Amino acid sequence: MKTIVLQQKIVAELQPGEKLLWSGHPKTGLDIQRVDFCIAPLGLLLFGYALRWMWRVQAAGFHPAIFLGVPFLLMGLYLAVGRFLYVAQQRAHTAYNITSERVLIRSGIFRKQVTSFDLKSLPALTLVEKPDGTGTISLGAIYSRYAALARVGWPGVPQTPQLARIPNARQVYERLVKLQRGVAV
Repeated sequence: MKTIVLQQKIVAELQPGEKLLWSGHPKTGLDIQRVDFCIAPLGLLLFGYALRWMWRVQAAGFHPAIFLGVPFLLMGLYLAVGRFLYVAQQRAHTAYNITSERVLIRSGIFRKQVTSFDLKSLPALTLVEKPDGTGTISLGAIYSRYAALARVGWPGVPQTPQLARIPNARQVYERLVKLQRGVAV
């Protein structure tokens, strides 16, 4: 039902003569990567340290200063747990579409956004595939300056546009390559 509603919304975005060739959405659920085994424990350490610091400040009687620890407490909580929930919600509100002319990504948790990429002007396509056939197709060069933070899912960090965690990623990738070359699919 959700897929049908998303397809109907994207049909309204199509240009005259443009055909919808493929629609999909990312796999939902938790996505634990190697970097998470470093980031999550650091988040727990930051959370614990901030909590301990706030407790000691309160015990010493500096009650207004306790609020200085709140940003560190929240940052630690986000790194340990919150980012998993944020990324999962982001994926649940994302739909991917390939038309005869463009790649459309509809996303947004609080505010809906449709991003369009012209097939003929995509700078690079990169496929990262898992053994189960799911994968991620990057639609351009990876921002090396922010690569580490992009994997963490930090809000506001520029990320390479991608069709993330899609089933049958190789088939979608091959379809995109053919469309870029002008071969009818």
